[in-house]
Order: sequence, then C-alpha cells, then structure tokens
Amino acid sequence: MANSNLPYGEGVSIHRPPIFNGENYVYWKIRMRIFIEAIDIAAWDAIENGPYIPVTKDDDGKREKHWSEWSDDERKRAQYDYRAKNIITSALSIDEFFRISQCKSAKEMWDTLQVTHEGTSDVKRSRKHTLIREYELLRMNNGESISDFQKRFTHLINHLVDLGRKFEEEELNLKVLQCLDRSWKAKVTAIEESKDLTSLTLATLFGKLREHEQKLHIFEENEQQDKKGKGVSLRALKSIKGKEVHEESSSEDSEIENFNLLVKKFRKFLRKKRNSPYKFNKKTNKKEEARKKAYIAWEDNDSSTTSDEFEIEEKKLCLMARADQDTIECLRAKSLLWYLDSGCSRHMAGDPSKLSSLKLKNEGFVTYGDNNKRRILGHGNIGNSSSLTLIENVLLVEGLKHNLLSISQLSDKGFKIEFDNTCCLICDKKTKEIRFIGKRIDNIYMLDLENSIAISNTKCLITKEDNIWLWHRRAADIHMDHLNKLSRKELVIGLPKLKFSKEKLCDACQKGKQVKASFKSKNQISTTRPLQLIHMDLFGPSRTMSLGENYYGLVIVDDYSRFTWVMFLANKNEAFHAFKKFAKLVQNEKNTNITSIRSDHGGEFQNIMFQKFCKEHGINHNLLAPRTPQQNRVVERKNRSLEELERTMLNETKLPKYFWADAINTSLSCVKQSSDPAHSKENTL
Repeated sequence: MANSNLPYGEGVSIHRPPIFNGENYVYWKIRMRIFIEAIDIAAWDAIENGPYIPVTKDDDGKREKHWSEWSDDERKRAQYDYRAKNIITSALSIDEFFRISQCKSAKEMWDTLQVTHEGTSDVKRSRKHTLIREYELLRMNNGESISDFQKRFTHLINHLVDLGRKFEEEELNLKVLQCLDRSWKAKVTAIEESKDLTSLTLATLFGKLREHEQKLHIFEENEQQDKKGKGVSLRALKSIKGKEVHEESSSEDSEIENFNLLVKKFRKFLRKKRNSPYKFNKKTNKKEEARKKAYIAWEDNDSSTTSDEFEIEEKKLCLMARADQDTIECLRAKSLLWYLDSGCSRHMAGDPSKLSSLKLKNEGFVTYGDNNKRRILGHGNIGNSSSLTLIENVLLVEGLKHNLLSISQLSDKGFKIEFDNTCCLICDKKTKEIRFIGKRIDNIYMLDLENSIAISNTKCLITKEDNIWLWHRRAADIHMDHLNKLSRKELVIGLPKLKFSKEKLCDACQKGKQVKASFKSKNQISTTRPLQLIHMDLFGPSRTMSLGENYYGLVIVDDYSRFTWVMFLANKNEAFHAFKKFAKLVQNEKNTNITSIRSDHGGEFQNIMFQKFCKEHGINHNLLAPRTPQQNRVVERKNRSLEELERTMLNETKLPKYFWADAINTSLSCVKQSSDPAHSKENTL
C-alpha cells in the first residue's frame, strides 16, 4: 500500500496489477480483466482461449515446433501467453502463487484460481439459485436511503451477471420500482406512465429517485420549521345543576393570548347557531338549566370579561369508553401462547393473524375429542415480531380459540422434547442445541413463540469491553486518550460512544511502543502558511526488504499543518530525486512555494545536488546543529510514531516483516484521517 497523495508510492501505480491475497475474488477478477485488456487485448485472448502453439508437419504427422524454429509472427503470437502469465503471477500473494506455480499456461492459471475461489459448475449453479432467490425477495428496508439501496441492488446484480444470469434494462428498472415501499407509490406511477422503461438506464432511474428523495427531505424540513408550539386540547365534562362546570386546558404561556381569542370567537359562533340554553320553570318561578344530553364549557381569561360565571352551550352527544389495560394485556398474552398437546395430530390455530405466508384453502375437517368437527380454512407458518419463521405448516381451523402445537409433528421435524416438573426443552436432534423452552403453567406446558427465538441464533449485541479493543486495533493502536477525543467530538463516522480508559494497554502496544516522556508542545505558531517550512528525515535501513524492494523511508512533515508524506527508497542516494519530484508536485498542487527545509547533516541531504536545487528555486536549507536531533523534533517524533505503529500492527496481525512498508502506509492513513489540527480547521493540505 502506498501514500494516496503521491504517484510514486508502493501499490498505487496504474502500471501495477491489483494484488490478490485470497479475498474478494470477484472484485479482483473484474479489475484484473480490465487491467490485462488495457495492456494488451491479445493477452486476455490467450487467457480465454488458451496459448498459441506453433506446429509443423513431418513424416510422423503434426508436431510442436521448437521455439528456435518459430517465425517472427509465431513468436509474437506465442508471446501473448507469456505476457499474460507474467501479469497474473505479479498480481498474486505468496499463498495464491503456489496454487498456480505448476500451471503451464495463463488459461490454466486463470481456471485454477476460478475453480478454487468460485467452485465448480455445481457450486456456481447452487450459488446462482441462492442469489436468484435473494433477488426475487429483494425489498427496500424501512428507513433505507436510495443510495444504500442502490449499493445493495447493484452488488447483487453484479454477482448474478458474473454467474451467467442476463438482465434486460427494462427488467432491472421494473424490479427497482417493485422493491420500493408504499411511500414511493406516487413517484413509481409517474415514472411508469411518463418514461419508456426499455430505454431508461438504471443509473438514470436511480438518479431520479435520489432527486425525489432530496425533495422529500427538504419538504419535511420546511414542514417542521413551520410548526409553532403545541396544539390546544379541550375536554368537556357534564354540568351538574347547582355546581360549576369545570374545564381542563393545556397551553404554553406563550400561547395564552391566542387561546383566549380562539375561545372567544368559537363561543360567539355557537351563540349564533344555538338557541338559549335556559328555560323558565312555572312551578318554581325560576330560570333553570335546560336538560340536554351533553355540554361543553370554556373559561374566558380575557381581560375584557367581567363575569366569573360560566356560559353553557348546547353540544351534541359524545360517548366515550375506556377499556381496562390490564384486561387487554391479559387477553393479548393468552392469545400469544401455544399449548403443547400430545393428543393433537397437527399444529393448529384459530386466529389468522398469528400465521405468516397464509394460504386459504378448503382442506377438510378436524374432529375434536367430543366428536365435533370444524372446517380447515388453510395453512401457514408461525413467525414472531422479527419475521422469523419458527414452525411451518400450521392449520387454520374455524372457531378454534387456543393455539395447539403437536408434539408428534415436532418429533417428525427432527426435534427432541424433554419434560420435567417446571419446563420442557425442545432440542435439535442433530446439533443438540436447545431451540425453544416452554413453561409449565397450571399443569399445562405452554410456549410463547412471539418472544421465542432459537437460542443458537441469539447474539450479544453489546460487548463494550471487546468493542474498545476492536476500535483500538482498527485505529492502528493509537492512544486511548486520542480515541476518547475522537469519540467525544464525533470526528469519526461510525465510532460508538465508548469510554476508552487511559490505563489500558494491549500486548501489541507493550511490545511495539517504548515508554518515554514526550517533548513539551509549543505555545505559539512559528509559521503562517503551508509549505513555509518542511521537516525531512530518513529512517532505515530495514533489515527486511519490503514488497516493493525498498529498505529506506523518507518522511516529510509540513510545519504549519503537520501533514505528512512518506516515500520508500531502495537506496539513500534516491532521496534527492524523491524530494525533487515531491517539490514540483506539491508546489503545483497548492500553488505556493516551499520557503525553507530543515534536515540533519546526513549525506543524503547535505550534498551538491541538494545545494544546487535549493539555490535555483530559492529554498533556504536549514541544517541542524551537530548531534542535536531535538532541533528536528517534529519529523523525529513522527518517525518514531510511525515505526511504533508499524511494529504494533505487525505484532497484532502476526504478518511477516516484509509488510513493514504497507503497515507504515496504513498507520499514516489512519493518523491523517483521525488528526485534530492544532492551529485551525482549515490548515490541512
């Protein structure tokens, strides 16, 4: 792996094939084909159709020509196979290389890798059927964005195409529209009526869907901003003669004036529509309240109201009922229980809502113990709230008020049922795993399938201690204090809110890092812009040659932004040429010039070529005082950090030492992405 900012690092050249280490074969195969075709299309033809072998005729018939007998044209055609073999072997790791080391042709190498990582034709056929089934059942998940759904869809289609499944553009477009949920119904109808799906490309379709999704998000945001405060809630109570009619209201203090105005206007409106709510009683000579079915009352808090009495207006009858929540929960709990019955010949249920994949069909009758018969309306499967199918082929019986599980049917499906005085265990005979646990209630064994999931599939979703070490390793074993800062400031997408203890230290860190007090940080900024001062240092030689046949590493750090570059060298005398390329590239890219460079007195920096280059380009070359590396502490500390992280990663992953350059590149990438610039948020290069 190489520095992604420079074209001359390891593993990033467009002239080097992608390395295959045994993982993601489909991805590597597609990239490899593109790479070979870009170099020479005839080389790929040699892989597909086999090598060209020159032959000649003699007295014994046809025979292969010796290479010394080949003509120029035959030599050129045969050379394509050798070129393809060279490209393939250059793109394989050591383990994968030994798989094909005895192959005689590029086609044989390619076929060997394909059979090894994709399987035989039978395996491909089985995998193809599985993916087709997944394609048929594909649906857009709740809350899933169009971009995420497009990734899932294209990933599945690419795998099917690689296995030989062909798709028409219209078929893919229709499938995408069918996978969308109900909220997209209007948009789907508009696309089907206005667009020709045979000529519409899949990318264009997803683009239109993303555009519509963005409009929906903007509309929802505007709608939320338009909402002001909370709504007003009124509740009317029946007025009793001789007593006041009470009214309850809830409103924010800021809404009191609006509420009073609303009540006042509403009261005037009712006054116009209704007659007087009072009548005169001749016996008592008093004005009494009219006996109506229901009443509604308001309290007017407006300052213009002088009377404390309540005005009662006629209102239509409103009937309300409240159910006992405990009774509802009890009935719901009973409807979710399944009784284990040894006398029942089939699984049976009476509520169709308990069955998934229900197929309604007249399948005869069921005879009860009292010789009564009930009609079988169909059959389905038992699932839970997670849409997990638990029991298959359950009969839907008319009028059945209890859910029954047949012990004999469970035994036929490969389950073993064990009973004791408190519970029963339903186990898988083959795996010996406990699948369900039933309880004994009132001398009856019951099973709650709604909350029942196979124990073998139960997973721990929170392992806090393991997640701490997992993220520590993912971040190239950086300090726990730095991980705390990243988690607290939410600088890394996907990093959970965990507390990383400073005292914790993994074994790999103890082996790879040395304990030493750090230098004091500066309290002021010495530079004002990027590339005003850059620090340089060379580390090495490494005892082990890297995969790119290098022994040294040139580290360059910008003083202002602390942005870091690493270039790997085979010899120390390559330092000048590497710096020369770097200077031209970074100055053109950032449209600014390098003012000063700082390095030690090493021969790779203090030489005639460096002096001439700096003089021509107006660069001030600062050299350290002899035997004083502290003056170049910025790059010295960066060297140490990268080497510690490299050793830690190799110790953690148990990789060979010749991966040291790739480990440094990985560590540098993690440090860049997790850096918290000391000067400002805009000074990264």
